[in-house]
Amino acid sequence: MQKNYVFGKRIIAFCTDSIILVLLGMILCKLLYNQLLQIGNFSILIGFLIFVLYYGLQNSSLCNGQTIGKRILKIKVVSENGEYLSPVRSILRSVLLTPILIFNDITFPIGNSFFIFTALIAGLSIIQFGLFVFN
Repeated sequence: MQKNYVFGKRIIAFCTDSIILVLLGMILCKLLYNQLLQIGNFSILIGFLIFVLYYGLQNSSLCNGQTIGKRILKIKVVSENGEYLSPVRSILRSVLLTPILIFNDITFPIGNSFFIFTALIAGLSIIQFGLFVFN
């Protein structure tokens, strides 16, 4: 089976999906500002769940392996044997591809530990970007 891999298309699809998620987040924050303020840092988990469900469900067989960005650019996610991912497998894949969101808004310690945490976050950011682009 021939793989159609176009680096630029994946980047554009990722950026398109990111813009959609940012707009969705802005709308939800506007509508639910007081409720999100009351739950504090737990609102980060809501954003994480929205992100994982957006990519997980759309990249699965439910949406023919295509997020909105991928659909626009006519690319899709399939398994090694060319089949669409199951929703469960796609959601697990999304969780593994988004480790940096877990560390959003962490208060870092001062001192030597700061450099370790900074290196960890920077490394995870690079890995996350690489996995999204090349996976």
